[in-house]
Amino acid sequence: MFGAHALALFLLVGQTEEPDLRRYGDQGSSHAGLILGLGGGSGGMRYAAGAEYGYFVLNGIAPGAEVMVSGGTGLLTTGLLLGTLRLVPVRTTAFSLFVVGRGGRVLLSDHGDGWGVGGGAGIIFFMGGRFGLRVGYDRLELFPRSFCAGLGGGCHVDGIEIGLVVGF
Repeated sequence: MFGAHALALFLLVGQTEEPDLRRYGDQGSSHAGLILGLGGGSGGMRYAAGAEYGYFVLNGIAPGAEVMVSGGTGLLTTGLLLGTLRLVPVRTTAFSLFVVGRGGRVLLSDHGDGWGVGGGAGIIFFMGGRFGLRVGYDRLELFPRSFCAGLGGGCHVDGIEIGLVVGF
């Protein structure tokens, strides 16, 4: 009897949990991001908030959506409702390279609404598990030209983005 208990204990202790070998961008996994920003200076206060989600239908390919609102002192409040297609051609446990295309509605306060199409690229550095720091560059072209002709920034929005993402 003691031998059976010892054998069962040995088998239980000898079992090790299998490591999770899934990587960011594997088929059936998801991407989620949170956008938060607050700034200020002599021109006043600026803010941004938003969220993004994508589901990887194939390894490295995730259709998804982004929603963002931004504005501030002396700025038009801007809302973005965009469909996305995220491609992740390089996926490792330490980092992933990504390219994302996006397009959809651009909503402005006290102004007519328009459309935006663009994309970006960047890198995600994983800090542990599936949480990562994203660094990238994005550009969004606005149209029709009559929509953006009177805007101070012209007919495009671009910039460097730094944010946190999670893959699950």
